[in-house]
Amino acid sequence: MDIATREGWTDLVFCGVATESCVLKSAVDAFERDLTPWLVTDASASHGGPAAHDAGLLVACFIGAGQLIKASEVSAGVG
Repeated sequence: MDIATREGWTDLVFCGVATESCVLKSAVDAFERDLTPWLVTDASASHGGPAAHDAGLLVACFIGAGQLIKASEVSAGVG
């Protein structure tokens, strides 16, 4: 949070391994700190397979359905 405040960041982009745990937890943490999280669905996956990845995306409704984006949207700019 310190770096986000210091740099004036309002939006954070998340992707990685373990959509249903690490990626989701980080995005929810950002949301709870009044930052805007963007979860890149096609740049995330799970060691548990597609079903675990899909479950993580389903639970991501906590940060807002509009916050789930594709990698092409990141390069085009979001927010």
